[in-house]
Amino acid sequence: MFDDLLKAKGLQVIPFAQLGDLEPKVRTAYLKVLVELEREKIIEITNKVPSMIQKWGDTKSVRLAQYNKWIFSSKDPEYVLEKYPAFFKGYEEFFNNRMTRGYKYA
Repeated sequence: MFDDLLKAKGLQVIPFAQLGDLEPKVRTAYLKVLVELEREKIIEITNKVPSMIQKWGDTKSVRLAQYNKWIFSSKDPEYVLEKYPAFFKGYEEFFNNRMTRGYKYA
């Protein structure tokens, strides 16, 4: 699915079964690139990007700030899936890691 995009970034396509053979740092970097490519592809298809990320770029710190903004405005992962599907996986993980019982920010 992302073979052409990986090649365009100068990366070799690695079969899933061989990922375990890579050094941990290389494997982590490779998987991060795959996640970024997936997010870029979804953005390309849906053309939906939160204003904060449009303004300051798609970096980890800006995404975390956007996730916090959604937390404090009581937006659940389903809202993000509907409005900004490219950021759903990251926000869902952030939401589950940060929220406690009763939906209070930890």
